[in-house]
Amino acid sequence: MNRLQEILEQQRLFQRAVNIPIDSILEDDRNRMSETFLWLMTKEIVELSREIPSVANPWSKHQKIADIARIKEEFADVMLYLLNFALVWKFQLDDTLDILEKTQKANFVKIKTKKMAMLNADILKIPNKLSGIGQGSLSPKWVFVGQNPSKGITQGYKFWSDENDGSSQILLPLLRELGIEDCYFTNIVKCTTHDNKEPDEDLTKFYIEFYREEIKILQIANPDMKVIALGKWAEANIPWMDGAIKHPASVLYGMSLENYREHVKELL
Repeated sequence: MNRLQEILEQQRLFQRAVNIPIDSILEDDRNRMSETFLWLMTKEIVELSREIPSVANPWSKHQKIADIARIKEEFADVMLYLLNFALVWKFQLDDTLDILEKTQKANFVKIKTKKMAMLNADILKIPNKLSGIGQGSLSPKWVFVGQNPSKGITQGYKFWSDENDGSSQILLPLLRELGIEDCYFTNIVKCTTHDNKEPDEDLTKFYIEFYREEIKILQIANPDMKVIALGKWAEANIPWMDGAIKHPASVLYGMSLENYREHVKELL
């Protein structure tokens, strides 16, 4: 950051040296300089493109091998005009970095949303009682993975978004209480089973690739994500995980809420 700040300051000094009113607060000056620098940057982008040998038409340019030194020089010219533009509008370094970071995150959300929608569409093409993909943050710190959706779900994932559901009523408030946020909830098998029985081996093998793809999408720009199995069946069938807790349905079958809370706190 210090080097970038120094480069910005040197660029400001250079514009002053060539009598460019870079520090002006006049709107006319700002607009005139903006147009000039953007036009010159566009010109340098064209020059940069000419340094790259054409793949479609290798006879269109003299060089057949890219000159890396020339590419760096032309790239630097493009970047310096972009810095001039930032100076005209008096962008602060921290503000600029914040904007870049925010935009990067938004771009990741867009691509992950698109990939998840495509995956969900593929799952919902399968003729069965389906839940589709999971639900929650697309850049989660924690991914909780269950066995399969409960009976009664037809299409559309609602298990973890409906807090009237017994398991959701237990786990979601508990995670919030423990400060565990940025979560995603899903199942390995994406369809219901008869009487909500454990999925057989064939069914598990069929859906495991959909689950792998779902996890792969969540991991994009999110390498520290933790995958937690919910219940013994999920623990035994998840390809890889970072831990396991009892399924919240344990409370519905006799485990006290306090004991379940301590169990989750201990393992997470």
